[in-house]
Amino acid sequence: MRAGMFSNLLDFAYVRSASQALGWYIVYLVGTIVMSAVVGAIVVAISRPRGGFTSGFDMGNIVGNVVAFCITVVLSVMLVVKRGRGGDAQSLAIVVVAAIGAALGGGLLGLIGPAYLSTRSHLDPT
Repeated sequence: MRAGMFSNLLDFAYVRSASQALGWYIVYLVGTIVMSAVVGAIVVAISRPRGGFTSGFDMGNIVGNVVAFCITVVLSVMLVVKRGRGGDAQSLAIVVVAAIGAALGGGLLGLIGPAYLSTRSHLDPT
């Protein structure tokens, strides 16, 4: 029996198929958007920036991008570590590219790398 597209989403050691990686990407992208919006709204509500809506929106946007960057890096590192690929140069390069993608395009670009990493198998310890 084959696992569904949205199965094992919290198991970072699970090796996903391409469709499961797409499901993982969608779920974590939505989660990243929600988390970024909530943290951005909280920061704006606490800081009460002068300049009205535009200043608050700009601040929330910056905070949201920082949250998306952090989520992307943490997810990438968790996937690499759970697969025993910490010394694998290709996996580490994907983490760096994912971080750059997150810095430039938030979760939309940043989560592509972790989604790909979720399809890679474990390294043989021998």
